Amino acid sequence: MARGRKPTKKATADMTPAMPTGNSSTNSTNRQIPLLCSVCPDVPRFSDVSHLLTHIASKGHLHHETQTKLKAHQDIAASVALRRYEE
Repeated sequence: MARGRKPTKKATADMTPAMPTGNSSTNSTNRQIPLLCSVCPDVPRFSDVSHLLTHIASKGHLHHETQTKLKAHQDIAASVALRRYEE
C-alpha cells in the first residue's frame, strides 16, 4: 500500500440509508404537492420546483403579490387568496 493512504472500507449493510418500502400513501414518492401560484390571476401550475421558484422571483409575480396584499385590506377574496398563498 502507498505511504500516507488509508485503506478503503467496503460498504456494509448497516451503512445503507433507511428507505421506506411498500406502497404506503405516506411514502413521499406517492404524494403529489401541487406546484401552483395562488396569488397570480391565472393560478399557473408548474412541472417542477425550479420553475415555481423562477416564477416567484419574477417581477410579474411580485407585482401580483403586492397588489393582492393591498387589496386584502378591503377585499375578502383577496384576503383568502393571500392566506392560501402564505400557507
